[in-house]
Amino acid sequence: MKATYATKDGSLSVEVEGTSQKAIFKGIAKLQEIFDPEACGDCGGNETRFRVRTVEGNDYYEKVCSKCRAVLKFGQTKEGNNLFPKRKNADGEWEDNRGWVRWTPPTTS
Repeated sequence: MKATYATKDGSLSVEVEGTSQKAIFKGIAKLQEIFDPEACGDCGGNETRFRVRTVEGNDYYEKVCSKCRAVLKFGQTKEGNNLFPKRKNADGEWEDNRGWVRWTPPTTS
């Protein structure tokens, strides 16, 4: 079975293949979570883009707001080589702004 999924804004079209409706549903859900356009959780701007940073041989996947420079970080699953948006902190509590964080320099006294 195959299905074609297009993002809400039509900027990306991907073919999803699976052995059942459930498999295709799961594939589309994964695509939506990562690739569908999302307004910045900090300023509400609609100009977000993907970014991959490589630090010491490790890749870090993020969405970045072009307006306020806030970042939504993505974690990587241990198995399956998939990504997921990091919307909870280390204690499992939901982050403010749906996980979008804007860096602010420390203030000096």
